[in-house]
Amino acid sequence: MSIGEQVLPEDELVRLLAEVAAAAGGYGMLDHADLVAGALAVLRPGSEVPHVIRAAARLNLKDAVAAERILRSEALAMQPDSAIAKAHLGASLKMQGRAMESERVLNEVVAAGTDENAVGFARQLLAAR
Repeated sequence: MSIGEQVLPEDELVRLLAEVAAAAGGYGMLDHADLVAGALAVLRPGSEVPHVIRAAARLNLKDAVAAERILRSEALAMQPDSAIAKAHLGASLKMQGRAMESERVLNEVVAAGTDENAVGFARQLLAAR
């Protein structure tokens, strides 16, 4: 079987695309992160994760206002109870100097305890006063 004939299971493909999009965002490759996140949105149309990845890419570039817009209008509009979207919203608010709002959102994530990754991220942000 050649490389072109190998097919990843869809869940593995989604995981791989999420990692690629996050890595691109981490390196400031905004267009690439958005492109791969767009592919994820096609594969998982009800998921907020592609929008969280797009927002995280903006946070990496210190554009907290754009990150907040994406999180509120796309990720949280789609999945209002998403702990990971709320944790990133808390990061965005903190980066904008909106400490009280940030702490309220982050404390909600910790109290809900529904996503251990989001809770860990929220706790790190709360500890970094």
